Amino acid sequence: MKREWLHLWMAFVIYAMATSAYSQSLFEAIGRGNIDSVKIIVAGDASTIHTPNTDGDLPLHIAAFRGHKDIAAYLLSQGADIAPSSNLEYFKAFQLQNAGIDIAFIDPFMIADSVGQVIIRQYIQPKQIILMHMRPDEVDRYEKESQAIFNNVIAFREQMEKKCFQR
Repeated sequence: MKREWLHLWMAFVIYAMATSAYSQSLFEAIGRGNIDSVKIIVAGDASTIHTPNTDGDLPLHIAAFRGHKDIAAYLLSQGADIAPSSNLEYFKAFQLQNAGIDIAFIDPFMIADSVGQVIIRQYIQPKQIILMHMRPDEVDRYEKESQAIFNNVIAFREQMEKKCFQR
């Protein structure tokens, strides 16, 4: 089994970008679950919804991960996208389609997003997708929704659960 996929996957998931004061404040407001502050910050600089933090997570990622559905819905209403289309060029540079990726750990929001689907189909092309960044009470729903889009999706339900994959 090729091990290069892990390095390639992590290389484009974790890309560091400098964040503005507005962007940092947005992440802090999302972390606190303060939708009023989120609205004020976005009104001051709407581009913050498209600015990732130093871990490569967008504000929508953090809102979803923290379970702040109201903030996630607001960010989506303001044009937030799980993987902005400008990232397509970024993904091309890694030539992931030539890497033979066996397994990719992917957020369900990326699977649900139309641009995310393009990235997965054209660039990552994994043989198996493992869902990540879900609350335990949402695993069944996200797995079912994701399997309607990609048939090679699974989710782990227990700590230290083991799965075997055939080549």
